Amino acid sequence: MSWYRKAADDHHLSHAQCALGWRYARGEGVAAVDLGQAAHWFELAALQGHCEAMSALGCLLLSATDLKLREIALPPPLQQQQQQQPSSKTEASDGSPTSTPPLTKVDASSARTSCGLAWLERGAALGDESSSVALQRARASLASLDLLEKMARGPHREHIPDNR
Repeated sequence: MSWYRKAADDHHLSHAQCALGWRYARGEGVAAVDLGQAAHWFELAALQGHCEAMSALGCLLLSATDLKLREIALPPPLQQQQQQQPSSKTEASDGSPTSTPPLTKVDASSARTSCGLAWLERGAALGDESSSVALQRARASLASLDLLEKMARGPHREHIPDNR
């Protein structure tokens, strides 16, 4: 465990960072499972282009609903696209125009889902098979949830005859 930590901290080796992520995710060689630490190490490796870490981080974000997350970075290409979005113009107290970034309110679950999908998409775009498979499954699950939500909001049972 100490070798992984030294390699991850001192040398920023993505495979060591990913291995540490797995150790924390599985509770191997650490005091207990710590998904926050797992996400941290997976993210560091993923930001360096480690496809396995991208897949692991994406899956973790999509599945760990009780995970208390700090800000997780989006994959680099998506980060750049977000920074290029137009900003909204406002006026300062002295009347001069200022530029502020557009605000988008999303709940934590939506943000976690979007970020998880983004990491899986990035891994899949780099040719990682596990990211591709996980992305297909995640999209299918989300489509099923969307369908169930639509059905729940749909017409009520008033048109169904009561056969009592």
